[in-house]
Amino acid sequence: MSSPTPYRTVKNGIHYTPMPLARILTDQIIRQEDIAVLDPACGNGALLWAAAATCHELSGATRGKLSLYGCDKFKPEALSQQGVRMNFTKSDFFKYRPEKKFDLILMNPPFVASRRMAKTTRSRLHKKFSRAYDLSSTSDMWVYFLIKSAEHLSKGGSIAAILPWSFLQADYACNVRKWVSDHFGLVRTLVLRGDRFVNTKKRVLMLWLEKYGEAAESIKIGFSDANDQEYKFSKVSVAEWTSCQPILHGGNGVDKILASFVTDYGFCKFDSVADVRIGVVTGADKFFIMSPDEARAKGFDPKDLVSILTSSRELSGLAMKGSQAEKVLLKIPQPASTTYARYIRSGKKAGFDQRSHSKRRDPWYAVPAGEIPDAFFHYRVMNVPFLVKNQGKLQCTNSIHRVYFNGLTSDERKWMQISLLAVPGQLSLERFSKTYGNGMLKIEPKSLKRALVYHNKTKMPQGSYRRVSRLIAQRKKQEAVLIATKIIAEAANIPGELIKKSTEALRNLESRRLS
Repeated sequence: MSSPTPYRTVKNGIHYTPMPLARILTDQIIRQEDIAVLDPACGNGALLWAAAATCHELSGATRGKLSLYGCDKFKPEALSQQGVRMNFTKSDFFKYRPEKKFDLILMNPPFVASRRMAKTTRSRLHKKFSRAYDLSSTSDMWVYFLIKSAEHLSKGGSIAAILPWSFLQADYACNVRKWVSDHFGLVRTLVLRGDRFVNTKKRVLMLWLEKYGEAAESIKIGFSDANDQEYKFSKVSVAEWTSCQPILHGGNGVDKILASFVTDYGFCKFDSVADVRIGVVTGADKFFIMSPDEARAKGFDPKDLVSILTSSRELSGLAMKGSQAEKVLLKIPQPASTTYARYIRSGKKAGFDQRSHSKRRDPWYAVPAGEIPDAFFHYRVMNVPFLVKNQGKLQCTNSIHRVYFNGLTSDERKWMQISLLAVPGQLSLERFSKTYGNGMLKIEPKSLKRALVYHNKTKMPQGSYRRVSRLIAQRKKQEAVLIATKIIAEAANIPGELIKKSTEALRNLESRRLS
């Protein structure tokens, strides 16, 4: 088969498995050569040929002992290799009905996100699998491949799969992991760091499932660099495995470190001192958000315009003033004047009234901006998220979080800012947040609520605070973290050894995410 076109690659989530990666997958799961193996999305056959190579090294011969079966919508270039033949079926896997069960299923399923799936396909798969397996309608394609693969597995059989990191991080994957631990006696996950495929930076992991038909007696997770030769796994409890909190910390003592800050040094969860909400959701930013010049040109009343932040890149220091916003949000008054009536008609003509969020509002053009927040916090950031005071009457879109303090004094709020910047706060954010895209830290509201802060009612050292603020404004965030950590360590009497251990844990988690 010729190389797939870029369009077909994206549409079908095709990422051919490099042979070194394929061998890692097969070498960790194949222990005998007399087995029947299926790859339900075989592509160019790399996983099946890797299985043959592994079996050959085990026995010195594979002919007549190993049975290879492949299924794919596209025919591979070769159906035989090194004297071993693949039994190939050209088919959509969800229409594949083999007569036999398999001892091992190998797969690198299509990496097609739910939002990229055809509406009819997504609806059909969800209808078929959701009731029996309690799957979310937002499940990506790999979920359905994993679930259906088990239908073709012999009792006591195994599955080995290359999956995206979303297996461990996506909310919809919680029930998938529960299904895994309910149906497989041995579960191992190896989180791979770095780029592993050509033409994509999607992060992947390896999943080995054994003893199909039994509840999990052992669940382990490990982490690997590109050059690792041996893999070390740590045990994970069933409760942790099935929770919706990220588990990429890998049992390296992070939770114990964080617990010590709470029990011994006066730290608390952020949601005990503040509320976190997503920013304003318009559903049609092109219609409701514009530059001040554009708003003036359209004749809109200044009292109906709210300065609004639309990107976390605008968070340039520890405080934001109203004059720093580059855009304004239009709040159309009720009843609408003639000026707004004309603009509303233009919005309807453009179809903005048919957007999903618009349909939920009555009238569709009345955007509930909500209360002005006390502070802002990053939603997605590569490194060093920080809390920004709202010193103007600013709002923000849902690309930024809104923070509302529970009646804290000015100094208490500054302690919140400094402690979130310090190593304990950064470590808690890394622990409870998710990885998005190419190593981006995705801090959801529930993640920020669990972050640790040092609640101090004493006066904040103004010189140190101003120095941290200047460094943040200058984008010298790592230097700001060092000073913030020193301020918090001195105030809370945190021993240097704990700060050192926390810093090492933070660097370890950052390295896993960014490498």
